[in-house]
Amino acid sequence: MPNFMAHAKVLADRIGVRGWIKLTFYGTAIGQIQGEKEKVDEMALWLRHTGCPRSRIHYVDFQNWRVTDGFEYRKFSARV
Repeated sequence: MPNFMAHAKVLADRIGVRGWIKLTFYGTAIGQIQGEKEKVDEMALWLRHTGCPRSRIHYVDFQNWRVTDGFEYRKFSARV
């Protein structure tokens, strides 16, 4: 799963979204994504369908989608 987080960060940096991703005790990932709608959608599609090489995506649940006027995060980070 750490490889997944590294790939997610690379993609987030490349497309220009902000936020964070973190692994849970249960072997899942949680996080927040902020950015232009098209970029957030691109990141969400990658998380839902692609992931990193050798990842197996069983279920994805995006919650609390909202439009905001500003950003809470300056960059995208992989948290420990």
